Amino acid sequence: MPYPFNPGDKYNASDANDALATVQSQHVYGETIAVNDALVLGMGQTLQEFAQENKNSLVNVYGANWYSQTFTTDVIQTMVGVMIKVRRFGNPQGNITVSLKATDGSGHPTGADLASVSESAGNVTNGTLSEWRTYNFNYAASPNTKYAVVVRVPSGDSGNYIEWEFGGDSIPNGNFESSTNSGSSWSASTGSDFLCRIMTIKTIAGRVYKARPQVGGEFIENYFGFAKAAGNSGDTKPVQMGGVATGFSGLTVGSLYFLSDTTAGGIQTNAPGNIERVKMVGYTRTLTTELVMDKGERNVYSLNCNVPSGSSSANRFSPEELTVPFMGNEVVIAAVVAGAIGGNYMGTVGIQQDNNDVAYQEYDKGANNTRYFGANMIHIFLATAGLHRFRLRQTMQAGSGVNNSWSGTLVIIKLR
Repeated sequence: MPYPFNPGDKYNASDANDALATVQSQHVYGETIAVNDALVLGMGQTLQEFAQENKNSLVNVYGANWYSQTFTTDVIQTMVGVMIKVRRFGNPQGNITVSLKATDGSGHPTGADLASVSESAGNVTNGTLSEWRTYNFNYAASPNTKYAVVVRVPSGDSGNYIEWEFGGDSIPNGNFESSTNSGSSWSASTGSDFLCRIMTIKTIAGRVYKARPQVGGEFIENYFGFAKAAGNSGDTKPVQMGGVATGFSGLTVGSLYFLSDTTAGGIQTNAPGNIERVKMVGYTRTLTTELVMDKGERNVYSLNCNVPSGSSSANRFSPEELTVPFMGNEVVIAAVVAGAIGGNYMGTVGIQQDNNDVAYQEYDKGANNTRYFGANMIHIFLATAGLHRFRLRQTMQAGSGVNNSWSGTLVIIKLR
C-alpha cells in the first residue's frame, strides 16, 4: 500500500484505503505494559555484553587479594554467567572461585554470594597467553541494578596465583574493584575495567516486552505490534499486529511514526538520530487517535567517500555515487556521517539525489568533527520506481582559507 504522502520533506495526509483489517492475537507479557505500548517478541537470546576486550595490564589474585568487576543491568531477566580472561602463574593450590554479589550504596561488592562457581586453579592455562574461561550462574537478576563479579583464589600465594587482565574504562556504570582483606572492604578504580564478558538473557522466549531501540537486538528487530490492554508480567493480553491501531492521543496528522529510542514502548515522529535505531511502525492519516500500522522494510546501503581538497567556497562532490533500485512509493531515511581530515571548517555538507540537492547541514569548526547528519536525519519520499542516484556534496565556508578534505558515509534506509 503506498504511503499517503506527497514528495518532499513534508508529509501531507491524503485519503487512504479504510478497509484495513485489524489483526490481533493473545500473548503473554514479560513485564508491566500499558495500552498502546509498542512491543517486541522475546526470543530468549543469550547475549555477551558489558565487555572489556583490550588488555593494559594484569592483577595477581591470591589469598586475601580479591578483585571484582561491577556492572549495571538494564532489562535483564537472567544472568547466564561470565567469561573472564585469566592465566596461571606457578601452581596455586585449591580453587578459583568466581561469584556474583550485590553491591552497597557506594557501588562496592557486599554480602554473601548470590551465585558462585569454583574449579581447580590448576585448570587455568599456565603460560604467557591468557585464556577466556566461562563460569555459568543462571541467576535471576533484577533490572537497573548494579552487581559485582568477584574472583578469588584463597589458597594462592605471592608465588602462585591467577592473573586477571584489565584494560581501560569501557563497561558503562561499572568499576574495577580490589580488596586486600578477603572482601571485607573494597576500593574502586574508575579508569579501568577487567577483561570480562557478562552473558545475559534479557527476555523469556515467546513473551512480549516494550520496544527499546537503544538496547538493540531483539528489542528493535522483533517489533511486531501494540498492546491493546494493560497488564503485568505473566498476564495474557491482546496484541494488535496489523491494521489501524486506535486509542492513541495527540498524534500528528500526516506523519510517519518510529519506535522511540528514549521511551520504552513509545513512538515518535522523527527517526532516531542513530541510524541503527530506526524502526518504522506506521503513519497517521486524518485523525490524531489512529495509526495505520506499517513496518516497512529496512535495507541499509552505505556510500563511503573521500572528497578531495579544495579552496574556500568551492563545491566538491564525492567521487563515487550510490545507485539504489526503488519500487516506487517508498520512503527513504538518509543520514550522513562526516569528519574533517585536514582541520578547520567543515562547511556545508549534504546529500544529492539524482543531481538535485536534498538537504544540507552546517558543520562546526574543528578537526575530525564527526556526527550524524542533522538531529533526526532526512526523510525523502520517492514515488517513481527505478534507479535513483545519491552522492555527497560539500561547500567550504567562505573565508575559511584552507585546502581541506573530508570523509563521509551516506547511509540509506528504504521503508516500504
